[in-house]
Parts: sequence; C-alpha cells; structure tokens
Amino acid sequence: MLLLSVYRLTTKIAPLLLCFSGLFGIANLSWAANDDDDSDKTSSNTNDAEAAPTADAPSYYLPNIPKKRAQALIHHLELMERQDEIVQLSGLAEDYYGLFLAEATGNPQGGVLILHDNQQHGHWPDIVAPLREYLPQHGWSTLSIELPDTPARQRITRQDIASQPNASSSSTDTEENENAGGTEPITTNQKGEPLLTEEATDNDGPDLSGQPDEQEDNDALADDSLEPALPKLAKLPDLENKTTEALSPAEEMAIDPIEHYRKQNQQRIVAAMEYLRSKGQLNLVIIGYGIGAAWAIDYIDSQNGDTDAKVTGKNDNKGLTLVTIDAMPSRHSTLIMNQQLTKLKIPFLDLIQPNKTYAIKQGKNRQAIMKRNKNEEYQQIITSDMPSYHENENPTNRRIRGWLKSNAGGTLVKMRP
Repeated sequence: MLLLSVYRLTTKIAPLLLCFSGLFGIANLSWAANDDDDSDKTSSNTNDAEAAPTADAPSYYLPNIPKKRAQALIHHLELMERQDEIVQLSGLAEDYYGLFLAEATGNPQGGVLILHDNQQHGHWPDIVAPLREYLPQHGWSTLSIELPDTPARQRITRQDIASQPNASSSSTDTEENENAGGTEPITTNQKGEPLLTEEATDNDGPDLSGQPDEQEDNDALADDSLEPALPKLAKLPDLENKTTEALSPAEEMAIDPIEHYRKQNQQRIVAAMEYLRSKGQLNLVIIGYGIGAAWAIDYIDSQNGDTDAKVTGKNDNKGLTLVTIDAMPSRHSTLIMNQQLTKLKIPFLDLIQPNKTYAIKQGKNRQAIMKRNKNEEYQQIITSDMPSYHENENPTNRRIRGWLKSNAGGTLVKMRP
C-alpha cells in the first residue's frame, strides 16, 4: 500500500514539475531578450555620444566684489529716495560714484572729503555715514567717495633652474643597483657568518598552490600581443629649459596691480577735490579713516610737490586741513606714510581708539615725527571707548566738529565776477 500511494503521488506531481520548468524557461528567455535589448540601447547611446561633438567646458570667473558693493549701496539709496546725493565722478579712464551733501545752515564753513577704510564704501555705517550726515548740520558740505580695495599679495615668481645630470649621483645609483642584484648576505652574526641570504616568505600569506603560474600567464600575454618589450631606462629624461621673454618696463608697469592701485586712489582723490572746488568750496578738509588716512596724507604730499611750490619754495596748502581716525599705512607702502609726514605743515588732528594696539603704535611714531618737525598745529587725541559709532551725535563727531570750528573754520567770501 505504501508503494502504491507513493507511486500515485509521483504521478500527480510530475506534470506540475514539468509545467513549472517550462514557465521558468520562458522567463529566462524573456530576461535574456531584455538584456540583449538593453545592451543594444547602451551600445547605441555610447556610439551617439562618441559621434556628438564635445561641448565646451563652462567658464568660471571671480565675482567683482567692489562693483557689487557699489551697486548694492546705490540701490539702497534709491530705495530710501536719496538718489539725489549720488554724483558721478571720473578718474583714470573710469567712472565711479560719490555721495555729496550740501551744508544745511546757511552759514557755510567749507567742504569735507571723507575717505573710508579698506573694503568699505562711502556710506559705511561705522564712522563714515554718521560723519557725512552730521557735519552738514554745522555748515560743512561733505563728499565721500569710493576707494578701491587693496590688491591681494602677489605670489613670488620662481625662476626655472635647468636640471643637470650629476655624474657622481648616477655612478652611485648604478653601484647600488649592482649591489642590489647580488647575493650578499642581508644579516650576519658576531663572527661574520651569514644568517639570511634572501628574503623570507610570509608564512601567514594566502595559499597560492592552486593558482596558475604567473610566468605562464605572462607567456600567454606575450604570445597574444606581438609587441616587442620596451627597453629599460637608464635615467629619467632631462627637463626642457624654458626661457621666458623679459617684459619691457612699460609692460610691467601696465600689468602691475599695486601701481595701478596707487594711481587709481590718487586720481579719485584729485577728482573729488576738484568737484568740491567746483561747488565753490575753497576751505577744504580731508578726513581719512584707516587706510583712507594714508591716501589723504599722500594727496597732501603730492600738493607739496607741485611745480608752483617748487618755484616759490613754499607749500601752497592754505585752506587745507587733515583729520585722521585710526590712521593705518597701506601694507604695500608701510614706510612711505611716515616719510610723507615729515613735510606736513598744515593743521592735523590725529584721533586713535584705545582698543587698537597697532593704531596706537603707529600714532606714537606720527607724534614723534610731528614733534621733530615742530608742527605746532598737530594734535593727537586718544578717544575713550565708545559704545557705538552709528549715532550721529557721538563723541567722535562732536570732537571733530569742535576742532574744525577752532582750527579750520571758514567764512563766506564773495567772488569777483
């Protein structure tokens, strides 16, 4: 009975197994067909990609941060309906903006040119904006201009040195190679007897007994590729000695970013002073903050070197006053500012914040120079710590206004027709 039941069960299951095997065979055939279709598609796509011309790589550029800063400031003033303060100035074949505010008292005292610090603009909220808005309420017309950012430090160019082969080094290399190919012992005992003549194999390494011989694989590859073996290199090839053509002085001057930065600052300050004179302002004050103070001193020194001053032997700087706040020399010309101060013979107010160590150090040097030159119109004041420079009625603005009233106050003069 048991055999009969087993026989019946197998006869019932056999057709089912045949059906399942047929279904799996059809599925395998369909999957193979799909794989063939996919492979054909990928091969066609690769062929199309190879046939299509390669697109140009996208070009990258550095953002012009000073230009964006100026555009954002002008946009801000337009939103605040203060676009009437914006004036267009030109210098060194370029146009730039200035912010002009006329005096608002009816008793004009003169014009003030305000120069901001590095990486700022003409309406910077610290010191610059409060000062240019505060002085017009006391008879001073103010003009603040945009100065370019200090250029980044240039990397020192290295000279190309021709590599010459050294005979001694090549001979030592060949000797080492010959010694390495010999069978000299690696280690010896105290008596000089060799202990180990060749490198020991790693016992913990993988078992390569069942793997095919590496020499046979190399022979098979050599038979497949009928290319001859490359000769061994005795040494590396010598580098080419690239010679660079020397540029003319005019070309070096044209591409020198530091010299271009200096000329750009000088031309902008000259154009700003001419603009104030065109407004009838003959009593002029230059207020420089940070590195802007160095360029204010540079302008006054350039006025001392005019042809009229050289002929008469006198410095024609009447009606010109200097005020500096945390004066800092330019990092490209640290000693030039102190040399220019030796020729300074005009009223000079030097303000320094006590929390800036380097500014105080530079201020002591300026004070010593002024004392040696016996400039009695120089005054240095270390201001107290201030909670904020954003308010118009702050101690710095009041101190500058009072000092200008005592040392640089002007009067209204009728000009001849």
